[in-house]
Amino acid sequence: MSGNTGYGDSDFSVYAYTGAGVGTLAGLTYTDASMATAGWTLVGHHSGGSSTGWKTINDTDIYSSYWLIGANNGTNDSKKDAFKLLKVAGTTCTDNPGGNGCGGGGGQVPEPGTLLLLGAGLFGLTRTLRRSAN
Repeated sequence: MSGNTGYGDSDFSVYAYTGAGVGTLAGLTYTDASMATAGWTLVGHHSGGSSTGWKTINDTDIYSSYWLIGANNGTNDSKKDAFKLLKVAGTTCTDNPGGNGCGGGGGQVPEPGTLLLLGAGLFGLTRTLRRSAN
């Protein structure tokens, strides 16, 4: 009995969460439209064929804290796709050479707006203290 299943196919899809907040899959169907509506960006549908080895999947420099990698049942094959991940590698936000930030997660607070708000609060506090001193 052979250990080979005979399928030899490894099509897969990769999504990165670029929406606001924490990414969730609850209640979603596994379609490009449904995933996009929920903040998931399609990185690509990849046809792995029967070859082994490594494959570069993110040549568009999408950065995210949440990734979804799943089997993709293509239309022109046996629809019996399977694969194993040996290793997943990437870079951190500080390693990002383009400086375009990290996808996913909450929004960042703009520092100039924060300083302006803090200054307005301190100004109001000094006005209140002067009134109470008089």
